[in-house]
Amino acid sequence: MSKSNRLIPDSASYRVCALTYVPSSQRRLKHGSRIILLAVEDHGGVSFFVNENAFDSVELNDRMYIKALFRDLPYLAHRRPTELFARLSSLNSGPLVTGETWLFEPPHIPGDGIHSTS
Repeated sequence: MSKSNRLIPDSASYRVCALTYVPSSQRRLKHGSRIILLAVEDHGGVSFFVNENAFDSVELNDRMYIKALFRDLPYLAHRRPTELFARLSSLNSGPLVTGETWLFEPPHIPGDGIHSTS
């Protein structure tokens, strides 16, 4: 994951969606299933965080589907971010299903975050 130096506005809130891998042979979400992708919606945009280590457990026939979806995500996020996030938040069939969604509101930090110690 890469770090971002952008400032978080005081009123920031983020919707987060965790997509979980369900093997074709299983087709049922189990407790403790591996999260493959986090989608984060903020201020009209969507960002993605991929758990690359989780791909070790992805069945070969599911990898092509998931990789094709991942190739399309940036385009869809640019064109229709709100609709994309809504769809990702309600996936219930296929090798990627919505495991959980939540709202994240970072704690408010007073001041501008720049302090001198000298």
